[in-house]
Amino acid sequence: MDAQFKVSGNIVRGIGLTIMAIVLVVSAAQPVGLALANPGPWIGVIPSTLTLSSGGTGATEIRVGEVNDLYGVEFTLTFNPACVRVKDNDSTRSGVQIEVLAPFSSGAVVNYTADNTAGKVMFAASLITPTAPVNTGTGFAVARITWENATCSTALIFSSSKLVSYSGGVVSEVTHERRSGQIDIPVFAPKGTVTLEGRTNYSGVEVYLSQQACPSVTAMWTEPISGVLKTVTNAAGYFEFTAPLPAASYSCLRGYKQGYLSFMKRAPVPSGSLGTIDLLAGNVNQDNCINIFDLTQIGSDFGKSGSDLRSDLNGDGVVNILDLTLAAKNFGQCGPVENWR
Repeated sequence: MDAQFKVSGNIVRGIGLTIMAIVLVVSAAQPVGLALANPGPWIGVIPSTLTLSSGGTGATEIRVGEVNDLYGVEFTLTFNPACVRVKDNDSTRSGVQIEVLAPFSSGAVVNYTADNTAGKVMFAASLITPTAPVNTGTGFAVARITWENATCSTALIFSSSKLVSYSGGVVSEVTHERRSGQIDIPVFAPKGTVTLEGRTNYSGVEVYLSQQACPSVTAMWTEPISGVLKTVTNAAGYFEFTAPLPAASYSCLRGYKQGYLSFMKRAPVPSGSLGTIDLLAGNVNQDNCINIFDLTQIGSDFGKSGSDLRSDLNGDGVVNILDLTLAAKNFGQCGPVENWR
């Protein structure tokens, strides 16, 4: 009895292992994240995310999937017209048209227009006899939209859509999922930290991002010009340009603070962290060099107290030996400072 029981137990365990092995094989054959059943009917923007450079051009398709006997399609797709425009596909007609793809292009095309003011694309088309209905499979393109003059990211959202099938003489509306998309413009956001020698509060450093190349001379840049972006450091010395900017358009990052040498980052200006740069004190007359003129100015202001004194390098409200020592220590140094760390 004991021997028979062990044999039976081995048989049971063997059957259990065999079943587990079969389950594992079936599971391995099924791609991760996909259900065994096919998804239901859908209309969608493909690719779901179109990445463009600022000012760039690219195309998305409107596709229909998992529909048998597709015969008619209608949709309205919305977008932000402040961020992107639809490029006209048919210059022989007034207005802006998108591209209708076969076989719908040879059918009854009621609407295939775009409104770049309201921010919407409108489409309505049906096949006509003798064209056979379409079995879309996993995805069938019915229209193509070319986007241009992209300046910022925007969602592409179906505000309405209808799919119609025709089979056995019966016209039926198909319940379906709407798969919206988006146009993505990568954000160019240089940031960094500026420290001020002799101070613990690093606020008020003016930082500029320019389309012009950095100058080769040491002169201070105190007046912003057209097309230059500006930000100011906080008490920790941190600055960041957060607007979505075309990275390739900017060639120079510069900054200054009264009493300090200026700093610079030449092209290519990277997106993300630039690191930390330490500014030397003593540039009282803003000629971007610490010299006898600065020492003379501090000497003439010696003993003065109050706020916003140009010779008060350490910002303690009084011009004294501490300020004179800072300038003397850096005598002969010139900007711009470029040694980021």
